[in-house]
Amino acid sequence: MAYPNGDWTRKAEASAAEAGEEAALLFDHRLTNVEPSKRFRLSRLRVDADVPVARLRAILSGGHGVMLRTAQAVGRRP
Repeated sequence: MAYPNGDWTRKAEASAAEAGEEAALLFDHRLTNVEPSKRFRLSRLRVDADVPVARLRAILSGGHGVMLRTAQAVGRRP
């Protein structure tokens, strides 16, 4: 399951588990280690079909999330 807009809540996680889902995805631009205890809070990366190669490299390196959070903190959009 994927949380709408990546908006995780304890209630949504409990509902996913009760519905028999195996795992659920956040949308938080982070790399993740798959741990069974966190299977309902797996991070995912967004990659558009037309993303430039340089940005793809940043996303796959894990650096994109840091850049995104920094830009949001200072009120700018990357």
